[in-house]
Amino acid sequence: VETASVGSFTVTFAGTSLFVIYLPIAYCYDKLKLAWRMKSSGTSTYEGLSSLHEHKNQLLDYRTIKAALVLMPLWFGANFFYNSSLCNTSVGASTILSGTSASFTLLIGSFLGIEVVNKYNVSGVIVCLVGIILIGLDASSEGTDADTGTCTKSNSVLGDFYALVSAFFYALYALWVRYAFPDGDKSVRMEILFGYVGFFSILFLGPVFVLLLLTKLEDPSSLTPQIILFIIGNGLINNVLSD
Repeated sequence: VETASVGSFTVTFAGTSLFVIYLPIAYCYDKLKLAWRMKSSGTSTYEGLSSLHEHKNQLLDYRTIKAALVLMPLWFGANFFYNSSLCNTSVGASTILSGTSASFTLLIGSFLGIEVVNKYNVSGVIVCLVGIILIGLDASSEGTDADTGTCTKSNSVLGDFYALVSAFFYALYALWVRYAFPDGDKSVRMEILFGYVGFFSILFLGPVFVLLLLTKLEDPSSLTPQIILFIIGNGLINNVLSD
């Protein structure tokens, strides 16, 4: 992808939009689960239809859809700026700076009253920062030329700035999920939430992607079938499966 000069927007847009496959998967899973339950327990058709209606309500839950609408730009921003940082600074430096998201989460969360500052939270952030420092020292001792990537520019300051912005967006993403669903998985089905993140990515960022291709800000010639397959595979593994 680097050698083909594929832009960060394309890679991030593809990875985020692929989350949409969670919606049909969730729907089919619910139907299969319901059918198996009816078959094994002898549930009546009326009760089965009632349960199916309940599952449809979960897929169309207003609270989940509203949360996904806010979450989409935060998720996209975090990944877009991280991918952009990789093309301007070393992978090691980008990883180190992106790791500061825990500090941003605690600072912003405590300011907004979402996170409670206690010795455990502070200790966790300190341990995280110590780890980041150790990684930085190790990377600096080995040199950064080996992990810079072929698309790296000379503007490492800009790359470091992108990595910090990415960490900031990651913190906002984590805090928003914590704020929208204080009970965690008990109050939301995460696969449906991320499914709508993918849906809103296609809905709102799809036209932007087409515009970038038409204006040649994203090079259409770089999107060969091989590169497209690689981008989709990368999105499925690094986004859909891992998250």
